[in-house]
Formats: sequence, structure tokens, C-alpha cells
Amino acid sequence: PAAWPTLVAPDSGSSNDEPHWRQSMLGSANASFVAELESQVVGFITLSVIHEDHILVQPGCYARINSVLVAPAVRGTGIGSSLVTVAEEWSIAHGASDLRLVVYECNASAVRLYRELGFTVRALDMGTATASGGV
Repeated sequence: PAAWPTLVAPDSGSSNDEPHWRQSMLGSANASFVAELESQVVGFITLSVIHEDHILVQPGCYARINSVLVAPAVRGTGIGSSLVTVAEEWSIAHGASDLRLVVYECNASAVRLYRELGFTVRALDMGTATASGGV
């Protein structure tokens, strides 16, 4: 719904974004892959392996897709599917028994892609705006 424009931060165009991307790409528990078409980067995916050992859930190892982007001009051509396939292969090689992600409901094309690839809704992240107007 209308939540999408209010949730996504605009591109800052500065190095302020660098710590976020470094954290999601560097280290042995993280991976990044790019898709190229005619020597141009047209997409990327970042993911992390998570070893969960919490008192409320069964211990296990899963991979979480952190970020995915496919250039608008090449969406619908299979690049997103290919990136997720590479992420799944990397996850399996790193001992993950599950591949997870979060996608906003208003991102209908991404939701459709993930469903086509076998992802299902397992949890709901719900919220409501407060009197101060937050999201």
C-alpha cells in the first residue's frame, strides 16, 4: 500500500552509506554477488549466515538475504531469480538449512518473485503509526 514511499530512505549520495554496506558484505558469514549484462552491473544480492541458538527456538543455521536490487530496465528477465539461486547455493555450501528474507508487502513484484521461487510467509511484522506520525 501507500507505506512504501515513507519507508525507503532516499539515496544519500554520500559515504554515509558505506558502513551499512561494509557490514552486510564483509566477513566469512556474509556474501555479495553481482549480476552483469554486457559488462554492466545490473543487479546484486547480499546475504548472511546466521547461527541461531536462542532459548525460545531450536538451534540451527539459516541464511538471510539482506538486500536485493535489479536495475529497472532488466527486471522480469530472470536476473532476480538467478541471484536468489546463487544465494541459495552459497547458503547450502555454508551449512544453512533455510533461506529467509524480509520483503515489504507493497513491493508486489518482489513478493510475486519470491513466491514463485518457493518462499512462503512464516511471520507477520505488524505496526501502526503513533500519534506522532511514525511508521
